[in-house]
This record gives sequence, structure tokens and C-alpha cells, in this order.
Amino acid sequence: MAWNDSLLPASFRGVPFFYEDTKRQGGRRLVEHEFPQRDDPYVEDLGRKKKEHHITGYVLGDDYVERRASLEAALDGAEYGTLVHPYRGALKVNIRTWISQEVRDEGRMARFDIDCVETGSDPSPLSAIFTSGDSLDASGDSLDQIVLSFDDNWIVGAGGTVAAASDLLDQLDEAFAPLIAWPDIDTDALAPLVADLADMATDAVAVATAITGFFAGYADAALAAQVAPDQTLTSRGPQPLVDPSCGLACMAGWGAELVPPDATQIGLNQQALVALVSGSAVIALGRIYAQTKFAAQEDADSARDQLASLIDGLATAAADGGDDRGFLSWQSYYQAAIDDLTTRAKQAPSTLTFTMGITMPALALAQRLYQDPSRGDELVARNDAPHPLFVPPVVQALTS
Repeated sequence: MAWNDSLLPASFRGVPFFYEDTKRQGGRRLVEHEFPQRDDPYVEDLGRKKKEHHITGYVLGDDYVERRASLEAALDGAEYGTLVHPYRGALKVNIRTWISQEVRDEGRMARFDIDCVETGSDPSPLSAIFTSGDSLDASGDSLDQIVLSFDDNWIVGAGGTVAAASDLLDQLDEAFAPLIAWPDIDTDALAPLVADLADMATDAVAVATAITGFFAGYADAALAAQVAPDQTLTSRGPQPLVDPSCGLACMAGWGAELVPPDATQIGLNQQALVALVSGSAVIALGRIYAQTKFAAQEDADSARDQLASLIDGLATAAADGGDDRGFLSWQSYYQAAIDDLTTRAKQAPSTLTFTMGITMPALALAQRLYQDPSRGDELVARNDAPHPLFVPPVVQALTS
């Protein structure tokens, strides 16, 4: 294969352009200290400089005016964007300056000089820790509130409430069975927490402790079972789970199939239990997402949208039920969780789709896209390739 067969078509934020030459600048950040009566200086190394790129390119054709406008708009976009560099693959960059030029003797053409600087995938490591901590703290406050609400409303001991509550808890115990059997998650220690729920019916504290303890343990087990991002989506190993929430999103909807409660204490008990189960499930899911390292921006966005929808539903239910404290608690958790996932989505690399035209070995494709053949397994994983030698012609790859 000739060297120029591996060159990629240049683009920025998906807007294509032709290129003439490229330059890359790097180095070290040095502070030079010179002292009186001393001939040799001391040079302090503060780390490598940011990588800078200069690209000379152009747009060409009868529609060059539209192409020029599209590229200029992309270059003026806020924050970073993805530059597909012909020699270096996909890069996450911020545009420093650009110049467009049209020459009278060159019709149907606009030239561009583009200066940009690579940006890191995690501009502030502390911000990710801080926002995740806020989300976890807010989830704890919400959990405390739903337990208080449950204790206030779960009253069992007269008028047939014991039999009704025991039956309700038996149904919940059956609903836990799919979670206990969830693939690759070790839940052996959690089964006893829910196996005897019906026997606890008259003790609100015991019921709440067992249910919240189960979901907390389930979240811990799910986190312990996580592997490095992009290592599960491969046909050579474990297949991806169809539900990234590990079944918790389904448990958030538990109770929807139950007969709507009446105004008696039996009905109030059912409402209280449904609120406790759905709230505990959503908080467990939020804990998982707050501590998950997302492989791509799109993965974090998807988690954020799912969690936002679930929390919003619980906040609405609390408001409709007159639970003002519960509503405010869910609102606070909503803000903290969404801020966290939005922040971490911005720090994660996004994905691009490349049409290569032919199947390629993963090592060659990784070298072509990333200049790093060690990332071949990542490409196999993200694209669920049937074999490392045969990555599909249309591939998804991370921008960094």
C-alpha cells in the first residue's frame, strides 16, 4: 500500500475541505533561571507544550461560496470541534485564528489558513470528581427523604392490611428475581435481603432497610462488574447487555401494573411501597452513572437523558401526591445529576463514523486513525467486529 493511500479526507466539524500543507508545533514549557556570578543556568521543565497545528487548505467548485460559508461557520463555532487531519486522524481542537482569502486569478476557489490547538479530553480533572460527588450527595439526600415518606405512610396492622401488605411484598419479591439473576453481576449476598420481605410487613423500618439495602448493594455489584470502556462490545468476548441500566430502569417502573389503589390504608401502603421501590431503583442507577467512566460523549449523553426522564417522573409523582419535601428533594437531585453527566460528557471524546470502503485489520485501522496500533482492540470492541482482521468498512471511532 502506497503511503498516500492512508491519507484521510480533511474536515472540521464534519465540513470537508482540501488541503495543501500542514504543520505541527510542540516542545517543552521551560523556565530559564540565570543567577549572578554563576555561568550555568538552571532550566525548569514545566511539562510539554500544547500541540499546535497550522493547516493551509481551500474549498473549490462552482458552489465554493456555499462551501466557504459552511467552513467559516464551523471554524467560528464555540468550544472545541473535531478536526479530521489528513495525516494524523481525528483530533479534538480549538480554533485560535483563521484567514480566508480569494485571489482574482483563481476563480471558484477560497483559500484558508487555519491555526488550532489540541485540547485534552479532561480539561479539569477536579471538576469530574466534584460534580460526581455532588450527584452522590444529592442522591443520598433523596434516599433519606423517600425513606422518611415511606415510614410516615406504611401502616400495617389492622383491617386486613397485613394480608394485603404481605401479598404486595410477595409480588415485589418476584420482581427482584430478574435482577438477582442479572448476567455477570454477583448478587448472591443480596438475595437474603429480599427473600423474607413478606415476613417484615408490619415493620416499616425493616422493609425500608431491606429494599434500600438491596438496591445499594446491587449498584455496588454492578460497578464492581464493570470493565474498561469499550471492552464488552466485541464478538470475541462477552456481548453487551441490552439494558445499560442493568435492569434498574425497569424496576423504576415497578407498580405500574398493579391495580390502582383506593383511598384506604391498603391503597396508601401500595403508593408508599411503589414510591420507595421506584425511588431506590433510580437512585441506585444514578449512583452507577455517577461513578462510571464513559467511553464516549454519546454514552454519557444517553445516560443523562435516561436518568433525567426517570427523576422527572418521580418528581412529578411526588408533586401530584402532595409530597412537597419529596418534590424538592428530587428537584435538587435532578440538578446535581444532570450537571454531573453533562460536565463529564463534555470531557469525554465524541464518536465519528468513517467510511473506509474496505474491511481492514484492526491494527492497520488503528494506526491510520490514531497513529497508535495498540488501540486496535478498542476499534474491534466499539464496532463489534467478527474478527480483528476484518473490521467493517463503516466504523465508529473516538475522536481522541
